[in-house]
Amino acid sequence: MHHLRQRGAPRQALQHRDLLSSDTHAMDQLQDVLRPRRAAHEPVEDLEAVAQELHRRFVAAEREALGHALARCDLDVPAIEVEGERSHRVLRCATTSTSAAGPVRVERSLYRYPHGVIRSVLWELRAGIIEGAWTPLAAKQATWVVAH
Repeated sequence: MHHLRQRGAPRQALQHRDLLSSDTHAMDQLQDVLRPRRAAHEPVEDLEAVAQELHRRFVAAEREALGHALARCDLDVPAIEVEGERSHRVLRCATTSTSAAGPVRVERSLYRYPHGVIRSVLWELRAGIIEGAWTPLAAKQATWVVAH
């Protein structure tokens, strides 16, 4: 059994479905766009289109990297103990977190806590997830927007 002690306590959708559904990884797609651009010597015909394409590719790569980082925060074990309370895994499933780069899907374990509550507290604590869905940077940005 694993133990964890707690010590204190905008969504931007991509416009192109191919970035979300392709079997090719976003990092590879980004490299495929950058390679010919680095080798090119002729002037760019439509700078706005180039900037938009680069932005979409970088955002997709950022989301992919964040998804991998968030997945590493999960611990898939049969039972855990959080602040002295033992909890048992009941399910693994995907969730969508809100990051500064947009929605990020990640698989994580759900545990049944005393009083019947089912949550992924371990994953949330390790990743710093706020209110069950927001990454720390996305939460800071949202707070700044609301405050201003």
